[in-house]
Amino acid sequence: FGAVVEKFLGEVLSPNICIILGIIFIAISAALTVAYLDIKSKWFSIIIGCMMVVFPAVVCTNTYIFASALLLSCLSFYFSNQRKIGMIISIIFLTLSLGLYQAYIGYAAGIFILKLILQIIQDNEDTKHIIIKGLKSFLILCFSICIYYCVMKISLGVTQQSLTSYRGISEMANIQFENIPSLI
Repeated sequence: FGAVVEKFLGEVLSPNICIILGIIFIAISAALTVAYLDIKSKWFSIIIGCMMVVFPAVVCTNTYIFASALLLSCLSFYFSNQRKIGMIISIIFLTLSLGLYQAYIGYAAGIFILKLILQIIQDNEDTKHIIIKGLKSFLILCFSICIYYCVMKISLGVTQQSLTSYRGISEMANIQFENIPSLI
């Protein structure tokens, strides 16, 4: 998906434009996070926005590609609440986010879990609804990973390339069941 973005925006982009686009994407991501979590306090909203802009992991990757991956991840959980096709749209956005930068699936998963915790604490939803929402969030994450993996395998086959050994990415999906507890 990164290659598509590069074709759209070009391969060479001014660092200033990258940073400006990155900050805009992060600001939109912060607004989507605040809206999804249904935060009413202006101060908490400001704090979330500031934390997202100055968080070290985000600052280190503040380019339009990584920030757009964060934005797609945020769009994923934001649209997950839509009634009719929200789950499908959510899966598409999260799969695209994975295509750009896989680390932001953790952000989406964390926000999904945080929303469920807030609903339990606020006690404004019945238990059945919270469980269904949790399962829906889990399915969004699982389907997105599966689609990403399939598309990645197809594109590797079509381009006749292989994954690099950088940080063990070439060993993706080669996890043995008995090793899972030690990986957690």
